[in-house]
Parts: sequence; structure tokens; C-alpha cells
Amino acid sequence: MDAMRVGFVCLLACICCTDLQQFHYLSLVRFGTNMLANFRKAQATAERFRKNNFEDVAAIKRLNSQIGILRARVAELEECEKAFKPWKERGPKIKYYLGVFEEVTRWAARYVDFYTG
Repeated sequence: MDAMRVGFVCLLACICCTDLQQFHYLSLVRFGTNMLANFRKAQATAERFRKNNFEDVAAIKRLNSQIGILRARVAELEECEKAFKPWKERGPKIKYYLGVFEEVTRWAARYVDFYTG
């Protein structure tokens, strides 16, 4: 007689074969269903990471372009600073002469009033 042993229980192939096949089939169905659920979760996670990655890449490109713009602006300001440096060194003299000029304009206004009035 053809028989299969599972643990201590002897299953006769002629009687229990369909039950055993059904047990294995249902086990495979449960396994496949669980694997499909896990695969879909992993796929959703991968898609979420991929989407975040695309957003991060876009943000990095935006930031790199802003860095380039700011570096160009810094270079432009450094050139302006070099051009302004001689005037900055002469600042105290310029302020002094502007103060003197203000006093000269007051004296000129007095003389104009004196000679015209």
C-alpha cells in the first residue's frame, strides 16, 4: 500500500491524497498571497523613494543654479569693491571738502544778499 508519513500520522495515498494536495495547494496560495502583499508594499515604498529622489534632484538642481547666480553676484560685487576702494580711502577728505563747500555756499549766499539787497 502506498502511504506517506507526516509526523506520526500515516496518510494513505488512496484516501487522503486529495486532502494532502488541497493542503499543499492552500499553503501555496497563502504563501503566494503573502508574497504578493509584501511585493506590493515594497513596490509602493520604492515608488515613494523614487518620487522623493526626483524631488531631491530637482531641489539640488535649483540650489546649484542659485549658487551659480550668487557666485556671479559675489564676483560682480568684488569688482565694484575694487573700483570703490580709492574713493573709500579718500572718504575723510571728501567729507571735509563737502563741509567746507557748505560753508562756502553760506558765505556766497550772504555776499549775494549783500550785493543785491
